[in-house]
Amino acid sequence: MTHADQLNALPDATPDGPLDALWAAIRRRVPQVSADRVHQLLPGLQLPDVPEAFIRASYNNGEPRRVVWDDQTAAFAWNSGPDADAVIGTLDDVDRVADTIGRALGANL
Repeated sequence: MTHADQLNALPDATPDGPLDALWAAIRRRVPQVSADRVHQLLPGLQLPDVPEAFIRASYNNGEPRRVVWDDQTAAFAWNSGPDADAVIGTLDDVDRVADTIGRALGANL
C-alpha cells in the first residue's frame, strides 16, 4: 500500500462534520465559552435522553447546555436547557450560531 493509499484509508478528520465546525466557530468567535465535543461511543451504554454526539457549552459557572446537529432539519438545535429542541441555525451560518450560543449562555460578545 502506498503512502497516498494509507492517507486515503484514514477516517475523516471531522467525524461529526457540523458539530466539529460549530466547536471551531465557538472557539474562534466566543473563546470565553467552554465548549467540549462529546461522543458517547459505547453502544448500549448510552445515557438515556442524551444524544450520541453533541457540544456541551457553558460560560462561567452557568449550567452546561447541549447543542446537537439535527439531520432531519439540517440545523443546530438546543438539546437541553430552557430552549430545548429550539433550532439555533444552519451550518451555512455557523458563526452566527456560535454567537447565539455565547449570548444565550451570558457571554459578552
